[in-house]
Order: sequence, then C-alpha cells, then structure tokens
Amino acid sequence: MKKIILVFAILVHSCFVFAAKVPNWVLDVDSEYPKDTYLARVGTGSTLENARADALGQLAGYFNAQILVDTKATSIMNNKDNSVSKEQNINQEINVVSETSLVGVEYSNSFFNKKEKKYYIVAYLNREEAWKNLEDKLNVLFEKYETFQDMAESSADLITKYKYSKKASNAGEEFLNEVYKGFIISPSKRKLYKPQITEINLKIEENSQIIVPVKLKINGDCENIIKNLIVNEFKKAGFFIDSDNANKNSYLLCVDIKSNEKLDNEIYFVFPELSIELLDFAGTRKFYSFEKKYSKTAGFSLNQTQKKAFSKISDELNGVLSEDVKKSFLEN
Repeated sequence: MKKIILVFAILVHSCFVFAAKVPNWVLDVDSEYPKDTYLARVGTGSTLENARADALGQLAGYFNAQILVDTKATSIMNNKDNSVSKEQNINQEINVVSETSLVGVEYSNSFFNKKEKKYYIVAYLNREEAWKNLEDKLNVLFEKYETFQDMAESSADLITKYKYSKKASNAGEEFLNEVYKGFIISPSKRKLYKPQITEINLKIEENSQIIVPVKLKINGDCENIIKNLIVNEFKKAGFFIDSDNANKNSYLLCVDIKSNEKLDNEIYFVFPELSIELLDFAGTRKFYSFEKKYSKTAGFSLNQTQKKAFSKISDELNGVLSEDVKKSFLEN
C-alpha cells in the first residue's frame, strides 16, 4: 500500500513539475513578448520545422491582413488654390508579404507538449530593430522612384516618357509595399511618410494615363485574328492604335505573320511565324520586338487552317503579350 501511495505521489509531483515548465507564451504570447516592443506569433507543428514554418506564416499573414486595410484607405488631396477638396480611392495592387521577405525574424526556444505530441514556438520581430533595417531601404526606394519620375517628366519624347513613367510607378509601388509593412512595425511613422505616399499614389495615377499612339502595319493575317490580338494587348500595355492616322507623330507597330503553308495529299499544313516590332516614326529605332515560331496546324483548306492556327496563337498570347511589352520597358 505504501508503495502504491509513493508511486502516486511521484506521478502527481511529476505532473506539477511538467506543468510548471509550460512557457507563459504558449497561452499568452503578449506576456513575454509585449506588443509595444515585439510583433510575435505562436506556431505549432508535429515537428520543430513545421512549428517554425507555422509561426513565420502566421507572422506574415498578420502583415498581409494589416496591409490590406491600409490599401483600402481613402487618400484625400487638397487643392488650396481653388479650395477644392477631392477624395481619391487608391486601389493599389500591393504584393503580399511572404515568409522569405520578413527580415530579422527571431525564434523563441521551442516547447514540446507530450500530451498533444506537438511543438510550440514563437516567431517574433523586435519593432525598433526591424524599423532600423527597413528605414534605409525606404530611403533608397524613394530616391529610385524620384529619379525615374524626374526622367519621365523631363522627357520630350513620348515613348521615353512612357518608359520612365512605368519605371517610376513600379519603383513607387515597391516603396508603398515596404512603407505599409513599416507602419505595422512602427505605427508612429505614418504621419512622417504621409506626403510621400500621397505623392506616389497621385503620380501612379497620372502615369497610368500616358498613352502612346501607334500606327499598325500588319501582313499575312486571316480574318483580323492577329490584328484584334495586337490591338487589345497593346491597349492593355498603354498604347493606342491610331487607325485613322490622325496623329502624325505616331510610332510604328509592324506585325508580320507568315503561314509557311504546304499542301500534301490535299491536306494543308501551316507553320506560323509571328514577328512584332515597335519602331520610331522613321522606322529606324526599335523599342520592342517579339518573334516566335509555332508548331504545324493541319486542315482541309488554307483559310480554315490559318484560322485554326492563328486562333491558337491568339489564345496563347492573350494577357501574356501585354505583360511582355510592359516588362520589356521596365527592364531596358
């Protein structure tokens, strides 16, 4: 009987010792990582690696939720000259905060709950240190935006203005991504950066209104399939097809589609090649080019085969070509 009591006492004592070892942050993370000093989230997992990944993912998720609130805010622009005040809704596309983009994340010691067979761990950022890491990056990004915006506004050539306005808007969006992240780290900085945010949002809107007129020259099309593709995709990228030749300063958009047709045993085969060039007024300076050869398409008539082949090309490039055009101006 004494042995039973002794064993029971040992078990009870072990339970109390085990319970005492449970870190306070398991139930209340703020008790050891106060909100004024840290951004912290608890993660769990069947392995330590899974728990770390869960904690980091939850920390990133918190950033994304707060950034979404920021980007839905309304920007107010006051015009003192004519006492006009207007509200402008900014629906800016902000890239989500990924686990890999969070710099300076630290982890607590892990805790393993034997009963649950689960690891617990805290991923946290020290607000002061995280802001110091971010501040220099914000200065560099804003300087980058200003440089491109100045180049856009000083460009006499429209397509050069278009090019640098895209670069400026892209740099501005990078800045906004980071500054909204910064406000979560240090909310007191909002007032300090408000003028820069307002300026960038307005300039992004202005830059989106820059339209480049182009004259379209197209050879080898079938039932305007490629023409419709080109008109729609370049319109998405910020180009206006001047079909009436109303603008004498329009750039040249030259499109050539070769069928390379062959007839064999009354079956038509086409092997399409698409070439696109955006040139200056004189046709001597190239701003953009695209070339691709496509696999063969077969049919019982040339027209039917071309329609089938060109429709495939149109489907493939829909939404892709416009992004390629914009990307080429950002990179060059």
